[in-house]
Amino acid sequence: MGSSGSCCCQKVTLSMSPAEQAQQHCDESHQGLAEWDVDPPIAMSDPRALENNKRASDRKGADKRIGRAIATRDGPGEDDLEEHRRPRSKGRETQRLIKQAMKQDRVCALLEEPELEAILETMEYYEFERGELIVEQGKVGTTFFVLQKGSLEVYVNSNVMNTLAEGKAFGGLALLYNCPRTATVKALDECGVWGANGSTFHRILQENAQKHYAENRRFLDSLRLFDGLTSKQKDRVGEAFFTEVFEAGSRVVTEGDSTTAIYFVKKGELSVCQGGTVKASGEFLDGKEISRLGPGDCFGDRALLNHDLQDVTVVSVGKCECGCISVTELREILGNDLSSCLDRNFILQGLKKSPILSQFSSSQQYEIVKAVVVREFEAGEKVEVEHRFAIVIDGKLDGLNNSFPVTLERGQWYEDGAIVEAEGGGGDGEASTALIVLDREKANLHDLSAGRSGARL
Repeated sequence: MGSSGSCCCQKVTLSMSPAEQAQQHCDESHQGLAEWDVDPPIAMSDPRALENNKRASDRKGADKRIGRAIATRDGPGEDDLEEHRRPRSKGRETQRLIKQAMKQDRVCALLEEPELEAILETMEYYEFERGELIVEQGKVGTTFFVLQKGSLEVYVNSNVMNTLAEGKAFGGLALLYNCPRTATVKALDECGVWGANGSTFHRILQENAQKHYAENRRFLDSLRLFDGLTSKQKDRVGEAFFTEVFEAGSRVVTEGDSTTAIYFVKKGELSVCQGGTVKASGEFLDGKEISRLGPGDCFGDRALLNHDLQDVTVVSVGKCECGCISVTELREILGNDLSSCLDRNFILQGLKKSPILSQFSSSQQYEIVKAVVVREFEAGEKVEVEHRFAIVIDGKLDGLNNSFPVTLERGQWYEDGAIVEAEGGGGDGEASTALIVLDREKANLHDLSAGRSGARL
C-alpha cells in the first residue's frame, strides 16, 4: 500500500465548554453537514472558464444522467426472459396490485400517478418454475419487476437476505445506479411476475428527476461535503441526484453489500449498526447501534473511498427520504476531487463519535475540521500522541496504552494522549464522564508508530 496517513487536530480554542454545548448541539443536530465547510478550497480549474459553457447544453444532458448507459436499450430486458413470457391481460385488480407495489418501492415511491401508469403500460407477464432464477447477482439487468403470484427468495453472496411475497417490487436499484444486479432472486415455487421495459422505466425516472432538479440543487448547496466545487460541477451532481423513500425499519444498506451509491439524509432519522443478522424474512436483528444520522448527514462515503463493501447496516428509524448518487456518476463528475470531499466528511464523522467533541455545535465542529491537517507516515515511523484529536484515515497505529499493546485502525481516534471511548448515546452526562476519563488517562498512550503498511492520520 506504500505510505498512508492520519488526521491530526492541533489545539483549538473554542468559546464554550463541551458541557455548555450539549443543549445547543441537540438543537442543531438536524443540521448535520449543513454548517460544515471546506478550508482550504479544493484546487480545480478556474470556475469562470467552466461557467462560459452554455447552460442549455448542460440541461440537455440532465435527462440522460440517471442510468444513461441502459436507457437506450429496447426489447424485453434480460436476454433469458423471453422464454418465460406468457400472454396475459391486466385486469383492474392486477393494475391495483402493480401500482401499490410501485408506491411502496424505494425507487418509485415519489412517482406520480401518470408516471406509474406509463410504467404499467409496458409491463409483460413472465412465469418461472420452482428453483429458477429471475435475476442473478453480478449480471446486467434492464427490467423492473413486480411479483403477482408465488414467493421469491433473495440472495446476496449466496446468503438468504429476504423473502418476497405477492405485491412486492424488485430490480430497480441496478437500473437506477447503472450497476450489475446487487442480488440473486430465485423462485421458491411456481411464480408469476410483471416486468417493465427498461427504456420506459429510465425515461420516467429521468423525467421525475428533472421535476425535482431545482429542489435537489438547493439541497446540494446545503451540503458542505461539496463546498469548493464549481457551480457547473454542482449542476452535474444535481443532475445525477435521485430521491429514495424508506419506511420505518427498512434496511437502506447492509453490512457486506457492494457499494453502489452514496446517500444524503433529506428527511427522517436512521440508525447505523454493526454486526447483527438478517433473517430470511428480511428482518434485521441483534445489530449494535453505533450512531444515528439526521438531515444533512452522509453515509456510504467510507466504503466508496476505499472501494470496500459496506461496513455497517443502516436502518430507517421512521419514514425517511434520502438523496442518492451512483458511484459511477460521482466518480465521473468529481474525478480526483472525490477523495478530498470524502476525506473531510470522514474526519467530521470521527468528531461526532467523540463523546467530548461531539458536544460542540455543528459550526464549532466545522471550525475544528478547518484546523485539521492530514499527514502520512511511513511504516514504523513515530507518531506524536500530543494532538488534541487524531483519527486514523488509513492504515494502522501500534503502541502502548497503560503499558499494554494497542492497535488503532481506520476510524479509531485518540485525544490528548488518551483513548476515550463513547459508552452511550452522547449528551452532557457522557461528556462529563469522558472528561474525567481523559484527565485520568492523559499521556497513558505512548510509543505510537505507523503499522507495517504505513498510516494516514
